[in-house]
Amino acid sequence: MNTEERVSILLHVLGEDVAGPVLDDMDANRVNRIRKQMTELGKAPPTLGEINEVIAEFERCLRLTGLAGIDFDLNEGESKNGKQECDDPASLPTDPLAALSHISAERLGIGLRGEQPKTIAIVLNSLSVDQAGEVLTSLTGEIRGKVLSELKTMPVLPKATLQRILQAAIDKAMAVDLESVRAANVDRGSQIAGMLRKLPRKDRGQMLEQMSEDDPETYSQVVGKLYSISDVANLEDFSVRKLLAVLTTQVLAVVLSVADQPVADKFLANMAKRVREALEEEIEFLGKVPEEELASSNREVIEKMVELDQKGELVFLEPATTA
Repeated sequence: MNTEERVSILLHVLGEDVAGPVLDDMDANRVNRIRKQMTELGKAPPTLGEINEVIAEFERCLRLTGLAGIDFDLNEGESKNGKQECDDPASLPTDPLAALSHISAERLGIGLRGEQPKTIAIVLNSLSVDQAGEVLTSLTGEIRGKVLSELKTMPVLPKATLQRILQAAIDKAMAVDLESVRAANVDRGSQIAGMLRKLPRKDRGQMLEQMSEDDPETYSQVVGKLYSISDVANLEDFSVRKLLAVLTTQVLAVVLSVADQPVADKFLANMAKRVREALEEEIEFLGKVPEEELASSNREVIEKMVELDQKGELVFLEPATTA
């Protein structure tokens, strides 16, 4: 399609309320040609594929002219950024800008590791706000700050340059083996958590605080491995009561509905009778808890344990000694 054909399709889709003012600012000869094509489109409407292609081209042009704040959503409900995520490079759109929206933030974030802040900023500037935010969150604190600085002074790049940079980022992202990376991250989280458990509480707290700022992804993995729900059974009673004070009834009910007996006994033994009875009644009416809610509730307990540990309020029972 040539430019006038694309404009005709776009204005046909947008309707006369938009088309009229736009055409008023054009050359009369061009207006006549576009009007004629719009009339033909009324008789033989464009296909959905043609419409999507034109809107994607329009969005790309807006980005290239520095108007990337406008966020079009052509495919609803298929992923967080409104597009179907793709793991097969051959299935991606040929236009790099359109292809980016079909790549998960996780894959993009991993692919951008090691790139210069300016390159990362150029890629983020070509994403939707939600997708860019997810990728930015996955970066380490130091790099994140540099990328934000670059975004403040982002120049308008020539089309060929932008496409070359985006295509290179796409190639790296699509080469990522997500399963291997995830497995390595889990192993790394377990290893770091094991080392942190050996440190004095004060040093452990300082390292966790720094990690949460510099590398949120690793921090999340480490916190999940630092303690487990089963550790509750080995806590001093006053630490259990501190933990109960910062957990919601809903979280407790979900956790206790599947907890091992020693953990359940420890929690229940440190509750007032009326609270315990109310909680037991709530557990009875829970039914089957979705895996996602169970994982979220377990994580909430563990995160609160980490917070108490950093305050010096998480104390474990001394191991029993034999005579």
